[in-house]
Amino acid sequence: MSRKSQQKSSKKSPSFSRRDVIAVWIAENNGPPHFVLKGAFGFTAHNVEQLEATEWSFPMFEQTHQDLHQLVLNNPAQTWPRSLVGVCERERIVCAALNPVVRRHDLVGLIGIFSATRATFRRPSPRRC
Repeated sequence: MSRKSQQKSSKKSPSFSRRDVIAVWIAENNGPPHFVLKGAFGFTAHNVEQLEATEWSFPMFEQTHQDLHQLVLNNPAQTWPRSLVGVCERERIVCAALNPVVRRHDLVGLIGIFSATRATFRRPSPRRC
């Protein structure tokens, strides 16, 4: 790949720092949603086994028939779900955006973008597929 095409492609992709973490959960909907970690990138203080063994809970997304939208979280100890507090403290995460993945009005997963530096996440305008 030429230097010019590398520069073009790097401009199109989002940039993440070495201190950012991305995680993906699927929602198993046999009753109340139960979240299972399916992928993670950037964790340094945890290994895969520790993350997979975590009982992930996201109460703000577990209620049925609600309008699901991106949730921006600051102040981990005060506002975050218990399952995230310990993990994020060890990873030194200070803010996050949790993005629901919805298919036919059903929550099927979550994508979490976490930052160890103060970041500004802006809520996207709602789109329906």
